[in-house]
Amino acid sequence: ARPDLRRSRVTDGKLSEGRTSSSTFLTGSRQDHPVVKVVERRILRAAASVGRIVAARAARRTTDRFDDLFTANAAARRSDTANEREAARGACAGAGAGATPGAHPSPLVGAEPMQVVRYDRGEMYTAHYDNKQGCVRRAATFMMYLRDVEAGGATHFPKAKPAGKGGDADGVRVWPKRGRALVFWSVRGGVEDVRSLHEAEPVAAGEKWIATKWMQVAEERPASG
Repeated sequence: ARPDLRRSRVTDGKLSEGRTSSSTFLTGSRQDHPVVKVVERRILRAAASVGRIVAARAARRTTDRFDDLFTANAAARRSDTANEREAARGACAGAGAGATPGAHPSPLVGAEPMQVVRYDRGEMYTAHYDNKQGCVRRAATFMMYLRDVEAGGATHFPKAKPAGKGGDADGVRVWPKRGRALVFWSVRGGVEDVRSLHEAEPVAAGEKWIATKWMQVAEERPASG
């Protein structure tokens, strides 16, 4: 991806001093590279499982805790089979707690090609929403950290509440670490989730590399049989 990096743009396609990273979308022949195809397939399977699991949680409770907005490493680390088993358990639990009879919770599917982003020293992205207001193209974000960062570069969610802490906490910070993955939701029930506001804090030393896959919610479908 490095040779194709260009100055990143914000969601309306314009250059902004609030976003100083470089990025590229993996389109064309790069999208068909065997490694990229394997990674995207695993992302889609993990994210589909996450969608079902969280839908089941939502049927049981309403919360503004950290774990309601985020789903970190676990689904990305597990095997596809393990993800599918947990998704099935979650869907069954949701159906037993008031979910619509005869319908499966909607899974997540890919919305656009994967994007690779590099932040050099001092580069950042000010607080923003991934989804455009009034649009549900980017319902959720699947973000992967591709390398360790010497200092700085956290992803900060200022309006999210850490689990088990009061409202005075300074949001949630996810520190870049190679192999770490994060899913967060931008839209819930067609409404912008204000807790998804996030920023890429400046890199103090080294480089930060991430890969991002934006997801849509598939339409609900009736259960077969």
